[in-house]
Amino acid sequence: MMKHFLAFIALCASPALLVAQPRILQEDWSQSGRVGAAGLSVEGRCVAITTTTFVAVIDKTGRELWRWNFSEGNRFIFATRVAVAPKCDWLVFAGGVGYHYVWIVHRNGNRIPIRTEGTPLAVEINHKGTLATVGTGAGLVYLFAGDGTLRWKNDIGGFAPVEQLSFAEDDSAIMLRSWGQGVISIDGTKRWAGGVWGSGSGFAARDFKTFVAWGEPPHGPGIGRVALLDTSGKVVWQRYASVPDAIISAAGDLVAAQTNDNQNPADEDGFRSEQLSSKLRLIAADGAWCERLRTRALRLLSPATAADFSSGLRRIFLPWTLRTTLCGVFHCPIPSRP
Repeated sequence: MMKHFLAFIALCASPALLVAQPRILQEDWSQSGRVGAAGLSVEGRCVAITTTTFVAVIDKTGRELWRWNFSEGNRFIFATRVAVAPKCDWLVFAGGVGYHYVWIVHRNGNRIPIRTEGTPLAVEINHKGTLATVGTGAGLVYLFAGDGTLRWKNDIGGFAPVEQLSFAEDDSAIMLRSWGQGVISIDGTKRWAGGVWGSGSGFAARDFKTFVAWGEPPHGPGIGRVALLDTSGKVVWQRYASVPDAIISAAGDLVAAQTNDNQNPADEDGFRSEQLSSKLRLIAADGAWCERLRTRALRLLSPATAADFSSGLRRIFLPWTLRTTLCGVFHCPIPSRP
């Protein structure tokens, strides 16, 4: 199972969009510790993994570059999330419930423990490989230099917890997702917070000026929503979605989303996905439904946009059902069901 999981990650790291081949790793790490998380470098040069006893960095061929056997020095350390720098020379990993620390670990042996306020839930390293950001269950976002120096700490407001983080391609801002979405400039200034409330997520277009976001009520009756947000986080359009999932093109001109057929539901129509049918659709930036997404939908896209979608599918996590469908359309490898 471990080999298949990491082989899929290595496959996604390939720069070839349509002809990637799986790479079987040279070692089965499942024998030495249960894998907890994996993080791919921004250019796909390597992947970092965490187990119950160590963290390791592996190149695209499956060769281990370096590791830290943290259990040898402290039995209380554990890792739940990990991110690795573009040059594969350092990483950051998060502890978890009961262990409110993140570690910045360098290949040269420098290891920096950092205590967080709240459970650390999300970590990410910027494209230049100079900064690390951390999100916690207390709704805080931290920014650290690679040597562990704190640049700033921000309570963006309305987020508890901060579960996902990502840098803009030019490292000018950070997007966070939890019970809503928000963007913080790299200097720590809040650009906006809000988005789509509820249990969900979101992704940014390449220029960080357009965003797709989704959420569904975490309790009580209600129907989820998928929405396009503008540069200030305002809703441009939204659609009902009982099982909300979505992805945005790099240019921000198209959204692929699982939306309900009935966009004017009444209480008697029900709330559950079993009662409200849905389909995967292409939606333009102005809110127009292009058509139901299917293989021939590629004809609606320019070659560059299709490549952007395919590339995006290799870089981000999507729920298995949507990821499988989109990979079938945009010709990226089909993942195994978890």
